Amino acid sequence: MHFFKTLLSLTLLLAGAQAAKKSSAERFDDFHAKSQRSTPVKLKEPSYKTLTTAPRDYTVAVLLTALETRFGCQLCQEFQPEYELLAQSWTKGDKSGESRLIFGTLDFVDGREVFVTVFSQLGLQTAPVLLLFPPTEGPHAVASKDPLRFDFNTGGHMFNHIRKVPYVSGDGRGGVTYFSGNFQSQLGMETQIVAAIYGLLAFCSIALIVKVPRIADSGTQQVAVIAWSVILFSMYSFMLSIFRIKNSGYPFSLPPFM
Repeated sequence: MHFFKTLLSLTLLLAGAQAAKKSSAERFDDFHAKSQRSTPVKLKEPSYKTLTTAPRDYTVAVLLTALETRFGCQLCQEFQPEYELLAQSWTKGDKSGESRLIFGTLDFVDGREVFVTVFSQLGLQTAPVLLLFPPTEGPHAVASKDPLRFDFNTGGHMFNHIRKVPYVSGDGRGGVTYFSGNFQSQLGMETQIVAAIYGLLAFCSIALIVKVPRIADSGTQQVAVIAWSVILFSMYSFMLSIFRIKNSGYPFSLPPFM
């Protein structure tokens, strides 16, 4: 038994060394050619390591499954046809490989060590498990993980673009309203007003924390404290009034916007 474990370790080591010799593009070309014949590509431990090793200029989706009936994985049996349909449809529509995406399947009987490693690292206990390996280099790789790159894609501005919301709306009495009266919708002007309030509240806080303490004259400093505090209080009161428009049951308010 010890001999077989040693032999397996040496095999994986040699596979990793061989994979390192091939460039990312060469590895993609090899597996892309295999996927054109049969997809998802059926993997074993050495080919799994070769396919997923970094650096990669392509994406890999690998399904860890256990299809043999002795394992009793009913979910594996049900999920496998759906995964195969997805892989075949994608590969058929992208024969040239422009998306740089490879679908693979690793069965438990062909990759016990991989299952043990992955399940222990991720704290998993049951199959199937779908692993996604994004590219680490090339034009498809994420250049930076800085969340600032995605802030505007998860805010109200992107919601407006997706839903094509109107800029303002009528109030039913011949007038114009700038705020939608529920949480499931919003208006374009509403987004801009709320963004301006947040910006002004942030600026007031920064001024009180950073700018005001640096004022040398005590009288001027006191006036600045009062002025910025009044602006901060007023803007927060205005924000609460907007929240009450969105949620009529909200019980709290502050003057002057009661």
